[in-house]
Formats: sequence, C-alpha cells, structure tokens
Amino acid sequence: MEKAAVAGLAEVELARLAQEKGADDQVKKFAEVVVRDHSKANTELTQLAGEKGIELPMKIEGTYQQQIDKLQQLSGDEFDREYMKLMVDEHKKDVEEFERQSKQGNDILVKSFAAKNLLILQQHLKM
Repeated sequence: MEKAAVAGLAEVELARLAQEKGADDQVKKFAEVVVRDHSKANTELTQLAGEKGIELPMKIEGTYQQQIDKLQQLSGDEFDREYMKLMVDEHKKDVEEFERQSKQGNDILVKSFAAKNLLILQQHLKM
C-alpha cells in the first residue's frame, strides 16, 4: 500500500509537470487524465489506509524524486519523449502490481481497490 501511495503521488506530480512543460497537446491531455484519475485513486487509497490504521507516506523520495528532477531539466519534444517513456514504464509496473493484488491479495478491500484501479491503469497504458 505504501509503495502504491508514493507511486501515485509521483505520477500526479510528473503529470502536473507535463501539463506545464509538455510541448504536444496529446501529452498535455494525457497528463490531465493522469492527474484526475491518480488524484482520485490517491484519495481512495488514503481513506482505505485510514480504515486499516495504516499511515501512508506523503512525501516523494528516492527514484521518484530523481525522475521529477530529471524531467524538470528538460523541455519541448525531449520532455515529451522522456515523460511518455517514463509513464509507459511506470504504468506497466503499476498494472502488474495491481493485477497481482486484485487476484492474490489477502484483504477484500485492498483487492477491490486494486481491481477497480487496474482498469484505469490499463486504459492509461493504452493511451
């Protein structure tokens, strides 16, 4: 749950950066969808964690912060390419983890959350 929380925060932050720095309208539209969907999922995950008595990290660190720092240095088409490559890589990991949780998770609420958001992540990956 903690890993998903940090990844969700990072993907929203990266998408906001793409809305600002993206050169291509398609990239900006994709980023808008990511901000909307991941923000909603982050809120749901925070509520679920609260019900379970789990405190989620609220700070982006490590690899995720390095990704943000790297993208902040880029602009134009180079930014768009790197951002979209990163989103494909991250969403593939997300889909794999959410798929695993939705099928093998021990907690029914976590399984339900994973299954619901798996569909959204798969849609993002197709985009």
